[in-house]
Amino acid sequence: MISTNAHSIAGLADMHFGADQARRAWLETGDVLDTLAHRQLLHALKR
Repeated sequence: MISTNAHSIAGLADMHFGADQARRAWLETGDVLDTLAHRQLLHALKR
């Protein structure tokens, strides 16, 4: 999951920091739970 740990709506603008770290780790869309469709997310959480 990519999170901002935002404590206000303005903090959501910091999401790019988490996305940048994911890119540095060579993660792809399917590696990040936030990007999965609802059904895929539920399946991943059951695993």
